[in-house]
Amino acid sequence: MRLNVPQSLRIEQGTRTGQPVIISLDSTRLGPAVGGCRIKPYASWQDGLHDALRLSAAMTAKAALAGLPYGGGKSVVALSPGTAADCAVARRSDLLADVGDIIESLSGRYITGPDVGTSPDDMAVIGQRTSHVRSLIADDLAKQGASLLVADPDQGRRELSSRLGARTASPEELLTSKADILVPAALGGILTPRGNRGCCGPRDHPPDRARGRETSQRHRRQARRHPRRIRPQRPPAPDRGHAAGPRATGTMTFHR
Repeated sequence: MRLNVPQSLRIEQGTRTGQPVIISLDSTRLGPAVGGCRIKPYASWQDGLHDALRLSAAMTAKAALAGLPYGGGKSVVALSPGTAADCAVARRSDLLADVGDIIESLSGRYITGPDVGTSPDDMAVIGQRTSHVRSLIADDLAKQGASLLVADPDQGRRELSSRLGARTASPEELLTSKADILVPAALGGILTPRGNRGCCGPRDHPPDRARGRETSQRHRRQARRHPRRIRPQRPPAPDRGHAAGPRATGTMTFHR
């Protein structure tokens, strides 16, 4: 898959854990880049890099389509298979502190939030190292009086429902519920021809040709969809060659 070159790319080994922390700022033309922090095992750090580039580009499009004064970004901690369990549990505070320090070093150009493998509690820990952290979309909806039905594959995160005053369901039940709007946060490729009448929010995997059937299902259901065409507006391309590979320190920085 061909990926866009981001405006800025940061790859750094955490000073406490040595785990690769990847932050892709696809664009900050309209404002600070926003995008969640994903922590999960990858076969290689390059696979995590691929996710960061792809998802940060998607966040740029989402912010522009919504008319928000933000660009797109993404942080990915590509846990190595051999140390994933230790860093994800026993040394999680150290890992999150590493993430927070690197986000803080970007001086407000990137704002993060929960994503796959992270929770609001994790954001609180990251928030001890940086102020550039935001909360769940469910928090905003609850404050505005929405009636919420929530689901998460991670059983440990379902306790959030009581704080939100929300009902819980399994992910399968949620997708076919009679809710007015579905917000399929974090993972995509999950829409079905049954259930919700509208879909919005942080769906990370836009439909492509391989998902043509999904698109046709939406049309058959006469689901409301309001596409807008946007033209990417990026800073002028720089002179080629200003890219440094990973050094002994484990840091790579690229600026466009």
